[in-house]
Amino acid sequence: MVKLRVIPQRSQVGHTAQRRATVALACLRMQDLAAGDWIKLSATTTAGTLSSIAQVWPSLALSDDEIVISRTHSLILGEPEQLQLEKLDMKNVKWMTAKSISIKVETTEAKDGSRSDKGSSDKGKEREAIWDLALLKEVLQDLKYISTGYKLTLPSSTSSTRDEGSTIYTIYSVLPSKQVGFTSPATAQKFVKADKATQEEIEEWMSRLSVAGAEQAEEVYAMHVKTEVIFAEEKLDRNDQNGTTVNGQSTMKSARTDQNGNTNRVLPSYINIYPPGPLQSTSDSFSAYATLGGLSKQIAQVRSLLDLPLSQPELYHKFGLKPPRGILLYGPPGTGKTHLARAISSATEGCSCIVVNGPELSSAYHGETEERIRAVFDEAKRREPCIIVLDEVDAICPKREGGEGGEVERRVVATLLTLMDGMSEGVAAADESTAAAGLARVVVIAATNRPNAIDPALRRPGRFDREIEIGIPDAHARREILSILISKMPNAIASSDLNAVADKTHGYVGADLSSLVREAGSIAIHRWLQTRSADPSSSPVMTIKDLHLALPSIRPSAMREVFIETPTVRWSDIGGQTEVKQKLKECVEWPLTNPETFTRLGVAPPRGVLLYGPPGCSKTLTAKALATESGINFMAVKGPELLNKFVGESERAVREVFRKARAASPSIIFFDEIDALATSRGSDHDGPNQGVLTSLLNEMDGVEELSGVIVVAATNRPDVLDSALLRPGRLDRILYVGPPDFDARKDIFRIRFSKMAVEPDTGIEDLAFLTAGCSGAEIASICQDAALMSMNEDLSAPYVRKQHLLDAAKSVRRRITPTMISQFEAWRDQSGARSV
Repeated sequence: MVKLRVIPQRSQVGHTAQRRATVALACLRMQDLAAGDWIKLSATTTAGTLSSIAQVWPSLALSDDEIVISRTHSLILGEPEQLQLEKLDMKNVKWMTAKSISIKVETTEAKDGSRSDKGSSDKGKEREAIWDLALLKEVLQDLKYISTGYKLTLPSSTSSTRDEGSTIYTIYSVLPSKQVGFTSPATAQKFVKADKATQEEIEEWMSRLSVAGAEQAEEVYAMHVKTEVIFAEEKLDRNDQNGTTVNGQSTMKSARTDQNGNTNRVLPSYINIYPPGPLQSTSDSFSAYATLGGLSKQIAQVRSLLDLPLSQPELYHKFGLKPPRGILLYGPPGTGKTHLARAISSATEGCSCIVVNGPELSSAYHGETEERIRAVFDEAKRREPCIIVLDEVDAICPKREGGEGGEVERRVVATLLTLMDGMSEGVAAADESTAAAGLARVVVIAATNRPNAIDPALRRPGRFDREIEIGIPDAHARREILSILISKMPNAIASSDLNAVADKTHGYVGADLSSLVREAGSIAIHRWLQTRSADPSSSPVMTIKDLHLALPSIRPSAMREVFIETPTVRWSDIGGQTEVKQKLKECVEWPLTNPETFTRLGVAPPRGVLLYGPPGCSKTLTAKALATESGINFMAVKGPELLNKFVGESERAVREVFRKARAASPSIIFFDEIDALATSRGSDHDGPNQGVLTSLLNEMDGVEELSGVIVVAATNRPDVLDSALLRPGRLDRILYVGPPDFDARKDIFRIRFSKMAVEPDTGIEDLAFLTAGCSGAEIASICQDAALMSMNEDLSAPYVRKQHLLDAAKSVRRRITPTMISQFEAWRDQSGARSV
């Protein structure tokens, strides 16, 4: 031991230099020390003897009786003028790894008499407190080895002494780690794993390192990258039986206690605790679900499963039954699964909730993911009654056989299976009340949008007892969701207008409707800002017009990757084809506008429509008009784009199209050029697409019912289609879209001329007579060619001349021949297809 005079540090140093104590090279030799050895620094003050651990470092610029220490060490030792240096005796030190460190904030007075108090619970300082904790952890990492009673300050000041008015932080208590390896200088920085050891075993092992008869070993804690740093609460319960003794005072290991008397220890970051508290509204028991719309059926199922198991589990034990232990919520993204799961915990009176996101449990270290899952269930049992919410459960529990997971995921699934089975095992007892008390009142609620990706072993009774689908809301549910959303903002929207918006938003989930209202609110705000100068006393109010303006920019989530922006085509844009239009309205619009009639008569609406006919007769244009006029979701699929060279990919593409159409129902699937997919089996046209045809037949009328989806197909080669596709129940209505007749040709010319500048005395009847046998596309081509002739003659021509139209009509090539028409008629007679 040697006494040295302290020289203040005059400049800022790096992170690793914060732990160093610099002495003369001769002093190192005298004490038999080497650079980098750990030493003990002691200083005698009025409060007693203070000590700290530092790393010795040599210097040629110091005298033999001088030592330079960092500002942090100077604060720990009470800013001494002299201190004692001695070699660290490893046998009298108890080395442990710190799991969590509790920091107490000291309040000091500034020069102007004001008080500095960063430990205030003011919400406005929450961000500052988080930043301070990050800086304090950095300071502790720089020191590497710490002990209780250490005093710290934030590294924001450049002074080497304690400033008046600065905030001092004291290490109040340290919770040692049970499962993180501990490191000491004696082990040459090697980790000794203690995954399965208890704290008592660690202490027993450590006691063997001390010399018999020696004084109690000093506790020194090594910092770890996972060590958590928290602020200690100002008010501590001194009478807690689970407390520890730190600096001669009885304290708690945790600063918070819930209403059931359970102590909230320092918890990992992946465990988000929501302690039991008052309901959001005391009006009725459903007040916690006030922010959920359109889920009344699902809420009733959840309440029937959870109320009694959490409040009175002894009733189940009296009947010899095991209470439900798990609920799986599944459905498309954005339907409110996570929102419902969290509302369940809030609605259950006196029940805690632990919310865990699946990816947060994953770790790169062997065995740590399973450890985290066990920690979640242990914490839930301590806080019973408790609900565990596992969001995105498919991320941690994929299928073990043939799934995407590896060996780690298999162990995680096995761990979760064991833990969920263990919740249903009570403690054997002579009487029923004692046995019922042994049942853990813990329920697991999992949410996922990929239920088929979860391991099947989880989806059996005893684990996830009930699977509740949170599907895409219907019109009534969308009305409830919109009412809840607009109730939070000033609006002037009538109930009838809101019903109309709910009827238009087919396939929209709750997240889509929330985005719609948010976009409409932004439009209302911008509109008010533009008109505020004219009426300063007005206030922004959302109107139905704002919702209509926002509707085109928000598309259903299920349709975004397959949505086709079709042109706005009306029935009035198609000349002729009156019978085809009427039949399509009967197939598509009647089931939506008059569903009670179909129910009363006991008939099902048509499943599909086939449009066949010569090329250019507006089959595709009719499908576009159907999509615009019906107002329901429209998916356009070109036949060849589903084909893939890899085996099974084409069939998977067909299944995916129908899956998305069901999710966004009511919807229309339009197959253009369906003859590329559904060629007849066993014919000369048979190719490698038999699997695609089989998938198409099964999806249209297989074991799984095609509900709310209408298939519209178009082809100009109906003779190559498979007969199984044309039977009732699949393509119920087969409509022939032939060349336009005289009246239809006049309608087409009239529609085209309404968008053109033509000579006033142009006779539409003459043009319709000259174009006998032409298709609609060829008539549109005549108008186009006549316009180009006028431009060639005079670029400044005011209109298209009548003579140019007549010349173009006489020179047009007719691609629809009588032979082609007779072939379509022969196929209709041979196949027995009804053109109705």
